[in-house]
Amino acid sequence: MTGDILNRNLPMKDFFNQEHRVTGLIHYYMQSTETTEANDEISSIPKRYQALSARATYSYKDAYLIEGNVGYTGSEKPLNRANNSVCSLQ
Repeated sequence: MTGDILNRNLPMKDFFNQEHRVTGLIHYYMQSTETTEANDEISSIPKRYQALSARATYSYKDAYLIEGNVGYTGSEKPLNRANNSVCSLQ
Protein backbone atom coordinates (compact mmCIF):
# COMPACT_ATOMS: atom_id res chain seq x y z
CA MET A 1 0.00 0.00 0.00
CA THR A 2 1.38 3.40 -0.94
CA GLY A 3 0.12 6.83 0.05
CA ASP A 4 0.72 10.56 -0.20
CA ILE A 5 -0.19 13.30 2.26
CA LEU A 6 -0.35 17.04 1.53
CA ASN A 7 -0.87 19.39 4.47
CA ARG A 8 -0.67 23.19 4.00
CA ASN A 9 -1.47 26.23 6.19
CA LEU A 10 -1.73 29.86 5.11
CA PRO A 11 -1.85 32.18 8.16
CA MET A 12 -2.51 35.94 8.04
CA LYS A 13 -2.32 38.59 10.78
CA ASP A 14 -2.72 42.38 10.60
CA PHE A 15 -3.09 45.23 13.12
CA PHE A 16 -3.95 48.74 11.93
CA ASN A 17 -4.98 52.16 13.34
CA GLN A 18 -4.14 50.91 16.87
CA GLU A 19 -7.75 49.68 17.10
CA HIS A 20 -8.38 46.96 14.56
CA ARG A 21 -6.90 43.46 14.59
CA VAL A 22 -7.63 40.97 11.77
CA THR A 23 -6.42 37.38 11.61
CA GLY A 24 -7.12 34.52 9.27
CA LEU A 25 -6.08 30.98 8.49
CA ILE A 26 -6.67 28.68 5.53
CA HIS A 27 -5.85 25.00 5.98
CA TYR A 28 -5.82 22.32 3.24
CA TYR A 29 -5.27 18.59 3.79
CA MET A 30 -5.23 15.79 1.23
CA GLN A 31 -4.41 12.10 1.63
CA SER A 32 -4.32 9.54 -1.17
CA THR A 33 -3.81 5.81 -0.66
CA GLU A 34 -3.30 3.18 -3.38
CA THR A 35 -3.20 -0.58 -2.95
CA THR A 36 -0.45 -2.31 -4.93
CA GLU A 37 -1.67 -5.83 -4.16
CA ALA A 38 -5.28 -5.49 -5.38
CA ASN A 39 -7.29 -8.66 -5.96
CA ASP A 40 -9.88 -7.04 -8.23
CA GLU A 41 -10.55 -3.79 -10.09
CA ILE A 42 -12.60 -2.21 -7.31
CA SER A 43 -9.93 -2.61 -4.65
CA SER A 44 -7.31 -1.14 -7.02
CA ILE A 45 -9.12 2.25 -7.11
CA PRO A 46 -7.17 4.84 -5.06
CA LYS A 47 -8.86 6.14 -1.91
CA ARG A 48 -8.66 9.89 -1.40
CA TYR A 49 -9.58 12.15 1.49
CA GLN A 50 -9.42 15.92 1.46
CA ALA A 51 -10.38 18.75 3.78
CA LEU A 52 -10.44 22.53 3.45
CA SER A 53 -11.09 24.87 6.35
CA ALA A 54 -10.84 28.61 6.91
CA ARG A 55 -11.05 30.88 9.93
CA ALA A 56 -11.26 34.68 10.19
CA THR A 57 -11.33 36.91 13.27
CA TYR A 58 -11.79 40.63 13.79
CA SER A 59 -11.44 42.63 16.99
CA TYR A 60 -12.04 46.29 17.71
CA LYS A 61 -9.79 47.60 20.50
CA ASP A 62 -9.36 43.94 21.58
CA ALA A 63 -12.75 44.21 23.29
CA TYR A 64 -15.35 43.46 20.62
CA LEU A 65 -14.72 40.22 18.75
CA ILE A 66 -16.16 38.56 15.66
CA GLU A 67 -15.08 35.11 14.52
CA GLY A 68 -16.12 32.94 11.59
CA ASN A 69 -15.23 29.39 10.56
CA VAL A 70 -16.05 27.30 7.50
CA GLY A 71 -14.97 23.81 6.52
CA TYR A 72 -15.39 21.10 3.93
CA THR A 73 -14.37 17.46 4.22
CA GLY A 74 -14.83 14.72 1.68
CA SER A 75 -13.63 11.36 0.57
CA GLU A 76 -13.66 9.44 -2.67
CA LYS A 77 -13.92 5.70 -2.31
CA PRO A 78 -15.83 2.81 -3.91
CA LEU A 79 -19.31 2.04 -2.66
CA ASN A 80 -19.53 -1.00 -0.43
CA ARG A 81 -22.29 -2.74 -2.43
CA ALA A 82 -21.99 -6.14 -4.09
CA ASN A 83 -23.73 -5.15 -7.36
CA ASN A 84 -22.50 -1.58 -7.75
CA SER A 85 -18.98 -0.60 -8.80
CA VAL A 86 -19.48 3.15 -9.07
CA CYS A 87 -17.36 5.60 -7.07
CA SER A 88 -19.20 8.00 -4.80
CA LEU A 89 -18.27 11.32 -3.20
CA GLN A 90 -19.19 11.14 0.47
